[in-house]
Amino acid sequence: MPEQDERTERATGRRRNEARQDGRVAKSADLTSGLGLIMALIALASFGPGLGMAIRKMIAEFVGKRIGMELSPNNVQELVLSVVGPVALMLAPMIVLMMVAGILVSLLQVGWVITPKALEPKWDKLNVVQGLTKLISFQSVGTMLVGLLKLAAVGWIAYSYISARMDMFMQLNHLQHTDFLLHLGSLVLGLGWRVAAAMIAIGALDYAFQKYQFEKSIRMTKQEVKEERKQDDGDPQVKSRVKQIQRQMAFQRMMQAVPDASVVVTNPTHVSVALKYEPDVDAAPRVVAMGPNLIAFKIRKLAEKHGIPIYEDPPLARSLLRNSTVGREIPPQFYRAVAQVLAFVLRQKNRAAYAARTATPSPALAGGGD
Repeated sequence: MPEQDERTERATGRRRNEARQDGRVAKSADLTSGLGLIMALIALASFGPGLGMAIRKMIAEFVGKRIGMELSPNNVQELVLSVVGPVALMLAPMIVLMMVAGILVSLLQVGWVITPKALEPKWDKLNVVQGLTKLISFQSVGTMLVGLLKLAAVGWIAYSYISARMDMFMQLNHLQHTDFLLHLGSLVLGLGWRVAAAMIAIGALDYAFQKYQFEKSIRMTKQEVKEERKQDDGDPQVKSRVKQIQRQMAFQRMMQAVPDASVVVTNPTHVSVALKYEPDVDAAPRVVAMGPNLIAFKIRKLAEKHGIPIYEDPPLARSLLRNSTVGREIPPQFYRAVAQVLAFVLRQKNRAAYAARTATPSPALAGGGD
């Protein structure tokens, strides 16, 4: 088998969720039975005396008063309520505790999940040939042997307990019915605790084995993991194309912001950083465009086209390129240097404006020359 087809990788979260939705989980029925038996024993120890009294009253009621009565449709309900009712009321808490224990153990093992897909009919299970194949498979034989070992272990514990107390069981015939129930209940509880402990130990081992089998069954090949990652993250070619489009759009937005810049700081040939500052709007100058090499050249050309001042300061341009972000204010350590640049640009604009005013003669002077 090729290496790429070997299931050597741990299952991903998606594969685990799909398995849960299909009803495939690691679960031990022995562990559920063992904890259910413990809850039953706890309930028996708690409600046992009351249950014994209810049984005693039922026997006394039936033997003393109802033994000779004729059954009819009219008195059957009364008989059930008066004789069996008290016993049923005492058994109800025990049954409820066992049901709650079973639900809690299931939740602890597999968590809460609703799997309607597991209830769907699977017609392949009706295939007789496949059914016979599974029946005589190695796994079914192993399951049968494990079941026999479990039965033998529990049977040996029960036999050892009963054989060691055989004289106590023989003495039960000589006790009054009240003492009989008390002693019998004590012996049953002792046997039950030992069987429950054995079932818990067996269930823990079984759960560990089921967990191992489940993890093995949902392993994935390297190719499956790669395909799932591709589905989650998207096709690399598509992602690359999307990133390329995003970069192009960001570049276009950056170039569109250059005509609104206040100054462009250059290297002068390898770096260009366009800054914009509006005293009444911005707390500090913002970087509206920047880049090296070809981008720097395009920024300078666009600035020259729109008459944006270009200021040559190689150290400042390189530092701004390394430490600034387009669309954000410049870092505080550059406030002083950029303020000097903006002040220089402002002085240059003022000089240019003054020179333009003085170089153009007024209309009155022009008319007086005629």
